[in-house]
Amino acid sequence: MIDLDFLKQLTEIPSVGTACGPVLNLIASRFGDHYSHVDASDGFRLFHKRGAVVSEITTLFVAHVDEIGGCIYGPRPGGGFNARYWGNRPAVFAYAELQGFDYLAQDGHAAFPVHGTILTVEGPAQVQMPGHSARAHEIVSYGEEKRLVLHGDGIKPYRTVWTFKQSTTFIEDTIDGKALDPRVTVYSVMEAVRALDGHSRCRSGSRCRAPSLDGPSGPGGKEEPCVPNRTCACRTARVGKIPTGPRMPRRLTNPPR
Repeated sequence: MIDLDFLKQLTEIPSVGTACGPVLNLIASRFGDHYSHVDASDGFRLFHKRGAVVSEITTLFVAHVDEIGGCIYGPRPGGGFNARYWGNRPAVFAYAELQGFDYLAQDGHAAFPVHGTILTVEGPAQVQMPGHSARAHEIVSYGEEKRLVLHGDGIKPYRTVWTFKQSTTFIEDTIDGKALDPRVTVYSVMEAVRALDGHSRCRSGSRCRAPSLDGPSGPGGKEEPCVPNRTCACRTARVGKIPTGPRMPRRLTNPPR
């Protein structure tokens, strides 16, 4: 059965880009004391059974935990802060409920509300060099650009990151919330790891038959050392890969009863 309370926490907690301390620590608490983790470069965190030898791991699951959003640049003379965004158009962010938090935050409790506005500016001009026609070069304008400006108490230039804010709800077999694509996948990966580790009937150092198409005791079975320790690697990607808005309901494969 799906743990809806934890899935709600996992989808609501903010983590964007490589600022994924809140969600990674929530995952660590879910794995508990029986698992340890190793932090690697580029935002990777590797979870494995405590005491396991990494070289003997048999199964690796990989999932990314970040969501789309952006970061804060410097303040604007007219108020607000220039914001970098990725994963969607400025208007999608400007008209949605947003939250900001510190890049180095380790949980989501210190997140604070922010809101966006659209600023239209003249696009950059560029010198177009003459071609084979031997015409003189000319200045070409690329028209108008829409930029995102963020406002809110608590914003710190070059330190604050931001993303959507939305409560996760469940109606029959449907989930509605933000960051569903990465976080539901992460949940599935975590539960698969925990189930595989908990399902093993072998003791460390013992030997057992590996299942085959002929069954565990059939002619295709073979004696192999049993390594019950699996692992899970959760990666914080630099750019969100799902360019969707915050309100995209998804159907659960294991609906609540």
